[in-house]
Amino acid sequence: MTDQAEQLRRLVEQAHVQQHAGSPAEQIVVVAGAQSGVGTTTLASNVAIAIARFNTPCVLADMNFVRPQVAAVCRVRPRYPLTDLLQSRRQVREILQPGPCGVQILPGQDALVRNHQSAKLVATRIVETLQPLAESNVIIVDAGAGYSVGLQQLASVANQIVFVTNEDTSTIMDCYGLIKRICSEGTKSQLSSFVNFAARQETARDIHTRLAVSCDRFLNLHLESAGTVPDDRRIHDANCVGRPFIVYAPQSEATNQINILANRFARQPSHVRSRNLAAA
Repeated sequence: MTDQAEQLRRLVEQAHVQQHAGSPAEQIVVVAGAQSGVGTTTLASNVAIAIARFNTPCVLADMNFVRPQVAAVCRVRPRYPLTDLLQSRRQVREILQPGPCGVQILPGQDALVRNHQSAKLVATRIVETLQPLAESNVIIVDAGAGYSVGLQQLASVANQIVFVTNEDTSTIMDCYGLIKRICSEGTKSQLSSFVNFAARQETARDIHTRLAVSCDRFLNLHLESAGTVPDDRRIHDANCVGRPFIVYAPQSEATNQINILANRFARQPSHVRSRNLAAA
């Protein structure tokens, strides 16, 4: 027991050193929700699948320690529990599962953490696992809703953090609060906002502008716009039948917006991505 505790302590110390050494990994993108129900998992899953459709290797990791849903949304049944990876009984390549359109999925696990300390240790171990994968893959991480130890750890290594909100006033306020907290702890990540299920493009732009102005005025922070997905019944229909909406409704504006965002994260030149998408 003492040896295991010492090993976990070293992992935390190693992550702390990595946090302050050099610049963040270039291909780790974190998707974090302001509140539960804003569509974080839907966004992360569809963006990851879109990247894979560009023939760019992509890993979709579930770091939602409260309610992991990536495997269910992608209709993937985990072959081994995540604890096998955390306890070094399995390699990450054994835990990864093939998902839609070739995306590789690192499933989450219910009741994985019991307290703050165990959450920190688990988050550190997963982040340590993801970093080498980023050398040859785009990593999209579903960090769940609200502030968490996982999000704190990810903020030290991620290249980009996308904060997801919707039109609800309290959710927008929580989104700003989440950005503020992450910034107060220090991050080199590029930060952006994404408005899910917007009734109109003008409304989404107004929400982002309000967030960006507040971040600039009070946090001295530049907040980019990652885009918006319009309120579309086909998104709900796709979830009901267990299909990514970018596959279910390929000609929809929602799919177009996802492809634009995925285009930012994929490695290939834009003309190659466009050709690959047309052929998919």
